[in-house]
Amino acid sequence: MVPVIMSSFGFAWVLGSAAGKALEPFGQRAGTAAALLGVFQMSGAGVLVSITQRAGLSEAHLLMFHMLLLAPGLLFLWSAKGKRWHAAESQ
Repeated sequence: MVPVIMSSFGFAWVLGSAAGKALEPFGQRAGTAAALLGVFQMSGAGVLVSITQRAGLSEAHLLMFHMLLLAPGLLFLWSAKGKRWHAAESQ
């Protein structure tokens, strides 16, 4: 259950601010933008789960695999280029 707890805390910390940041440029059309964001999140999750379930892995291995899919994005954000990109966005 420790990976599930870690994932839940991570989602709770990240998803609210990520959704707010994604919707920021669309103040006049916030409802439409929020709907599109939800569609992309749900359909992306559905596609990912349906593809990876066919791999024949156990539930624990599937959870670990899904968490490891985040590694390339994290490595990019920790790189020098990612830090410059993040610094440019936060100013």
